[in-house]
Amino acid sequence: MVDQGIILRYSNDKKNSTIQPTTEVTVWTRLDYLAGVWLNFDWNGGLLLPRRPREVGYKLKNDIARGGWADQVTVESLLKNTVAD
Repeated sequence: MVDQGIILRYSNDKKNSTIQPTTEVTVWTRLDYLAGVWLNFDWNGGLLLPRRPREVGYKLKNDIARGGWADQVTVESLLKNTVAD
């Protein structure tokens, strides 16, 4: 399989993350975050097409990390079992 080239960016201004596969379709792509942080993403899992970014917002319920969690979010494609941060 070809590397899907998944890019993950966090925007402090928009308070959301952008996921974008650059080379291949990703199947069951999902976000993960640090233990001790309690939040819900408004999208977390599904199909993504190459070069079509997906913006993902969140609702933060508890932040033990005091804001540091946003830089620790990872995205993975379960089909290939790969992780990009």
